[in-house]
Parts: sequence; structure tokens; C-alpha cells
Amino acid sequence: MNACYLFPGYGNGEYYLGNNNDLETSTIYCTTDTGRTWIECGPSPEDIYWADYYEMVAGWTEGELFLLWGYSDTWVDSTNFSLYYSDDYAQTWELKNSMADPYPDAVDDNNSTSLPEFSIQIFPNPTNSMITIQIPDYSLGNLLLFDNLGRIILSQSIHKSSIKYSIDLQELPSGSYWLQYMSREKPVATKRIILLK
Repeated sequence: MNACYLFPGYGNGEYYLGNNNDLETSTIYCTTDTGRTWIECGPSPEDIYWADYYEMVAGWTEGELFLLWGYSDTWVDSTNFSLYYSDDYAQTWELKNSMADPYPDAVDDNNSTSLPEFSIQIFPNPTNSMITIQIPDYSLGNLLLFDNLGRIILSQSIHKSSIKYSIDLQELPSGSYWLQYMSREKPVATKRIILLK
């Protein structure tokens, strides 16, 4: 079964189409005349067929694109996503950021002890403004909020003295965001937040 995704580009009439040709290869096509003619830009940096999240947005100048690819593995309850950047109309891609939830192989600085199993709860989710984050009481580290371009929107330290934190998202536009818990500068848990206004 084919999977196709259509995204607007930087200029008027500019659109990008991601299409999986088979289970192993995916290609990105471009039009600058609102779909009358299409050219093949190059391969997608990740396979489209297996993606749970596949979003592309235009950058700040012509030819700039950001692509977010995500995959959820329900067997092990994990979510992985990668953010790619292109400045040549999707011909080549550079990996800018990647995250995973949970972080099963995290170890301490001596590589001797695994980090404790970690989960964070977010409610309500989806939300229209305020969210509450509940974390285990042994937690130390930082909470980071990312947008779909991988930019850090918010950073907050967490301490053993509190297990609940509230964040007001009222000033942010509707869309998907990612909340990540960092311990010793390593990602331990990442959750997707849906903001609907």
C-alpha cells in the first residue's frame, strides 16, 4: 500500500510530495506550478511507509526545508523521531536532532548502573493551554519543550522536592510539541503534546 504526503513549500505554487515507492525506498517530488508538473528531488531521509509522523515545513529562505520523521513501536512502548534539514530543495538532507522514548540503554557516568525505569504523565493531553506534568519522586534533571522543528521552547529544572509541574502553553500556536526529560544531559523520556485552541 502506498503512502503519500503533500506539504506546501516556501514560494507560491511550491509543493512537496513524499511518496513511498515500495517498502524500502521513498522519494520526494517538487512542483513550483501548483501541481501541473513535478520533478524528482531525491530520496527521503527516512522511509515513509513505516512512519507514524511525517511532516515537512518550509524554512526561512528558498530551498530550506525541515522534515520530522517519527515511528512508534507499540511492542516495547517506545517512540523515536528524527529532524532533518535541507537547503537544496530536498535533494540532500542533514540529521539535526533525534530523540527516543524510553531511553533503554542509558547508564551512569561510570557505565555501571542503568538509570531507573522512568515515565512521565502529562494531562490533559490534548490541551488548549495548561498542562500538568507528573514525574517520579526520585527525579532530578531538566524538562525541555521542543516544537516540530526541534527548537527548544522552554527549559525547566526539576527537583526531588516536587513531583508535579505546570506549564502554560497559551502563548504558543496550535500544533504538536515534544516534552523531554533529561538526566545527566541524556534523554530519558519523551512525550508528544497536542495543543488545540
